[in-house]
Amino acid sequence: MSTMECLEKEVEEAEIAFKYLLKLRETDKIQMQKDMVLNIQMLIEPYLKKLKDSGATSNQKKLIEIIETNLQDIVSSFNRRLSLEFVNLSPMEIQIANLIKIGKTTKEIADLMHLSEKTIATHRNNVRCKLGIKNKKIPLRTYLATLGTNEDQNEDPAIFHCDKSEGFKTFMNASNNIN
Repeated sequence: MSTMECLEKEVEEAEIAFKYLLKLRETDKIQMQKDMVLNIQMLIEPYLKKLKDSGATSNQKKLIEIIETNLQDIVSSFNRRLSLEFVNLSPMEIQIANLIKIGKTTKEIADLMHLSEKTIATHRNNVRCKLGIKNKKIPLRTYLATLGTNEDQNEDPAIFHCDKSEGFKTFMNASNNIN
């Protein structure tokens, strides 16, 4: 066997080992996701139900419902897409976007977060701006609900930044040149 044949055989064996490790990693990843879902269902959800049924006030029940929804979102792609693709959203904007997505109104969000409706409206406006839908006739809740639904497609929505010096009227794409 020549040196070249030996090298080719070693490369082939290395490729097989690499493919095996990748498959093993993917299997581990899937198992970890399943474990996380099971842990949430077995260790957290029962206590949330008990809290809800324990005479919680209306506001506390709303907060518990938000926690339940957020736990569901942990295993979904919504938060992952917001945090990865729209990294220019602040933590407060991500939190408000999540509440909008689950159907909370500006007033409800303001009450839950102990902020003014005007502050929430400003954050909503900033989210719309940063997502590139400020002057479009797309309901924010509808748009947010569609995030993560086409994750298997290789479509990356544009990431927009608002230029505050222009009073949130000028949009610049994250790549600065794509329209």
